[in-house]
Amino acid sequence: TSRNGKTILFVSHDMAAIKRLCSRAILIDQGSIKMSGPTDEVVAAYLVDSKQKLSMPITERTDRGGSGKVRFTKCEKGDTENQGKKITLTIGYTNTTGHAIENVEISADIRDENNTCVANLTNSTLEQTISLNNGEGIITLEILSPNIASGKYVLDLFLASDQLNSEIFDWVQGAMVLEIDNDSFYPTKKLPPVKSLALLNYVFKNN
Repeated sequence: TSRNGKTILFVSHDMAAIKRLCSRAILIDQGSIKMSGPTDEVVAAYLVDSKQKLSMPITERTDRGGSGKVRFTKCEKGDTENQGKKITLTIGYTNTTGHAIENVEISADIRDENNTCVANLTNSTLEQTISLNNGEGIITLEILSPNIASGKYVLDLFLASDQLNSEIFDWVQGAMVLEIDNDSFYPTKKLPPVKSLALLNYVFKNN
């Protein structure tokens, strides 16, 4: 800081935290400095850049991590069965290793407009075994109760060889836009007077 002569380097994709903690920011894209300046200006540029990438087909995205031995080829949302109930995502992949791969680690992060992670959905958390076919294949993700406020969220996809992430196959930030419509979450069709991210089922009772 300017008062004690020390500089703290804070690296994050959380725009809310960056705006709260930093007076200046640097935007790095694929290893190169793209912009440097006041935090609000750099954050605005980052969000514009992120929206542009979201409009691209996932197969054309070059800003992805991993070895590329397995790559995501699509992420599509099926029809929502009921508000506040189930969302089904179809995740396509291509495995170019020449053989099937057992017990991989796959995760999907849901982020809000400030890039804050709202939920991390990982197969290992529920001890669910996911294996990959050789060649092309499909993984289905069912979000059984998305109890979050209505709005547009961004979904990141991550795939690794095992729970230790010994080899990261693919990592796509902003693989798709996930639209949530929970305006009728409560039977009264009302939303809380104070805007909140989580929607919880609750009951008040007299003792």
